Amino acid sequence: MSLINTQDQYVKEYCKTHPDLELAFTELRKIQKSHLVRYGVPEKGGYEDVFYDVNATDWFKKVKATQVDLLRELKRVCDANGLTIYLVYGSLLGAVRSGGMIAADDDIDVALMRDDYDKLVQLTSEFKAPYFLQNNYNDDCFYGGYIKFRNADTTAINPQNWYVNCCEGIFIDVFPIDTCYTSKVKEFFKLQKIHHLQRLLYAKSYGFFSSFKDMPLLVWKLYKYVGKLFSRQALLGQLDRAFRANDNSSKKLAIYTHYGTKAAVRYMDRSAFEEVCTMTYEGMEFTAPKGWDELLYSFYGANYLVPNTVQNNFHGFYKPDVPYKNYKKRFTSLFTSRPDKNKDLLFVGDKKLLKEYKKRFSHSDYTPKNFLGTQDLDALKEYPVESTHIVIGAFDFLTVEDAVRALGFRDYSIYIYNRDWLSLPNIRSSKTKYMIEKVHKNK
Repeated sequence: MSLINTQDQYVKEYCKTHPDLELAFTELRKIQKSHLVRYGVPEKGGYEDVFYDVNATDWFKKVKATQVDLLRELKRVCDANGLTIYLVYGSLLGAVRSGGMIAADDDIDVALMRDDYDKLVQLTSEFKAPYFLQNNYNDDCFYGGYIKFRNADTTAINPQNWYVNCCEGIFIDVFPIDTCYTSKVKEFFKLQKIHHLQRLLYAKSYGFFSSFKDMPLLVWKLYKYVGKLFSRQALLGQLDRAFRANDNSSKKLAIYTHYGTKAAVRYMDRSAFEEVCTMTYEGMEFTAPKGWDELLYSFYGANYLVPNTVQNNFHGFYKPDVPYKNYKKRFTSLFTSRPDKNKDLLFVGDKKLLKEYKKRFSHSDYTPKNFLGTQDLDALKEYPVESTHIVIGAFDFLTVEDAVRALGFRDYSIYIYNRDWLSLPNIRSSKTKYMIEKVHKNK
């Protein structure tokens, strides 16, 4: 095995091929700024909220530290059992660029060859709390067919699992690498089968949604109906067999677990893995395919070494110091049960969201007795903790939540107008998103 000096490799290639990148990036930011101005969003509090370096924030450093710890624990168990972990996607890119997590990435991706992956699934008992090796068989959620290795004492809530009682701690992704068919016809039908089985399994876990991913209403309804004819275990068994199906002579490998048809599959040449090297990532050494350049080119194109510091969306809502069960309850309690009738309901937040809240919850039991704006948080002291249920409805709900908790309130709910806002790197930018959305609706 050879050792790649990834930092030198990155500096050498980057300086040679991209001398004008900073100028180009500055121009791009100007274009993005002009779009916000066009939609009537003020520069202050709009543009500044959307574009900032999340990796420089203290809270995200805690998220990253949790992910690195997960990777270290996964590596410990895999090393002890003779299983080889490969860095893939942004994590492989980070190892090549600088030996660590890249700026525009909020997760860690690794993969194992199918035989090793199957062995790993059988090792769930080797991971002690708070670690949890979440796979298709041991929790009621579905991500297409791969593992999420989680810390159950933290929070990383995905809007997809809004009503699902599953573990949503901070995670790293673990993918299986499978062999393809040589025949294009057989490969086509393999992809179609995987795609249909994934849809049926999504319908089993997320049938409460009126529509889902790329499926229009009628198609989604059909999959929900057909899915009822099969058990989850039976469908998972069929999906696993579909992943593994091949003719044992293909020169292509693939990660099939991303949802979608051909465009979603990550194909890789087997030759890239015929020789290996060692790469450093976040202070740990990993086995890497000698053909890493070929893989990164196939994943990201010729300019894969160009840095990108803009993070448009996260993989979920992160809270590294709070268990996910706490936030699951805070986010969904309004939708599952009415507030205690013996307590006065106080809405704290933004008037625009109060208006949306009243549209969504028109029953008298949900009607707030009083309203406090985000600029009047000091007035919270006037409300008795024991007889007040607070509904936080603010674009920057985290700041309001801090104020509420500082005064001893623990009986509160958080109203989220748009669940997709939970994936924003900076929750304050939800105000910008809301304003743009309203402009579009009024046109």
